[in-house]
Amino acid sequence: MDTHEEQSVIRLWLGFALIASILALIILEPMHGPWWLNLIIKLIEAVAIASVIGVFIDVALKREMSREVFFASVGYVLTPELRPEMRWLCQLNELCTQDTLVCTLTPLEPDSMRLRVQRTQVVKNIGREAHELKVGIGIDEWFQSKTKSSILKYSFVTKSESWPPDGRLLPDHIQKSEFGLTTSKAVPLVLLGKDEQVTIISEFEEIYPRNGYFHMHIKYATSGARVTVNSPDNFGVYVHFTHREGHETLRVGHDYVCPFTLLPYQRIGIRFWDKQQSEEWRKSA
Repeated sequence: MDTHEEQSVIRLWLGFALIASILALIILEPMHGPWWLNLIIKLIEAVAIASVIGVFIDVALKREMSREVFFASVGYVLTPELRPEMRWLCQLNELCTQDTLVCTLTPLEPDSMRLRVQRTQVVKNIGREAHELKVGIGIDEWFQSKTKSSILKYSFVTKSESWPPDGRLLPDHIQKSEFGLTTSKAVPLVLLGKDEQVTIISEFEEIYPRNGYFHMHIKYATSGARVTVNSPDNFGVYVHFTHREGHETLRVGHDYVCPFTLLPYQRIGIRFWDKQQSEEWRKSA
């Protein structure tokens, strides 16, 4: 019998003990007999209380104890500087199960490049209880031309809520920093119950030099990120997903797939360049 089966048998017996204790109390409680009968009643009450604790609290306590044992065992082999990072990783409550980016590169005169990104994310609450999720987006302004970076769309929807209510992003939903744009505090927190998910849809533009590099830091742990890059034929494109082991990006045509899970603050990067300028540079002395 494996551990899971043993736990199931124990819980079954605890449930049986609880039911039997309740039935015995119903029968014996009205009786007023000698001291030993009162003692039996008190013992049965104690068994009932213990059964309740075993049935309803046992699972939560075991999970918490397992987590603390894991922290202690891993912390023993890690240096003190790395232990907080391991605890942070084990306490993540969100997982992005879908992250799709469609990127379109458009050359601008005289020597700039517009990058438009359409993004869809599905983020799930993988914690043990309801959780408030902070959402938002930030992009950079590169002061490259008369055309400026802009957030064109940002919205989210759950089974019980959608924002913005009328689907339109208003001026007070966006704020400027010294070097970019972000969504403002007007964007509400998203309340997700256990195993519930939210779909986040965004669209934005950044203006780069003709040869540039776009990168986006991941806010949530992300599994199966996908990027499509539409670009002119005279431009080269390189897409990479940051990973400690340098895994190769999977590619077919203009589509790129991340073969591993990205952690928060890792990034997706897109390098683009003019092929003719690159060839001339490579041939120069």
